[in-house]
Amino acid sequence: MKFKSIVCATIALLLTFCLSGCGNEESKLIGTWVYDSSSKVRTDARTLTFYEGGSCANSGESGTWSVSGNTISVMGTYGGQFFSHDNLVGEFKVSGNTLTITNPAVDGDVSKGDLVYKKSNQ
Repeated sequence: MKFKSIVCATIALLLTFCLSGCGNEESKLIGTWVYDSSSKVRTDARTLTFYEGGSCANSGESGTWSVSGNTISVMGTYGGQFFSHDNLVGEFKVSGNTLTITNPAVDGDVSKGDLVYKKSNQ
């Protein structure tokens, strides 16, 4: 009986560790990202800083951000208007110190290609 309890506790602990790492892409976004000039897509959002809780700074202006599945939405300071110059929506991936947003809607226009940011050391 004691052995069975130890095995069950071990399995529960392993499952907790495995599941806690899943869906953690959002936490990888926290921090400051700098526009990579090799990007195929152009944007005015040269620096993005993501904070916990959904607030952000976009090239010095405040805004909000959210993630739904693998889509990121960065809304600017102009009341969340979709055609604001600093809004950005697209599928994202974080790999190491690189944030890639594929086929993003920048300024309300869908762009073909990748928007690339590098994580700042600050």
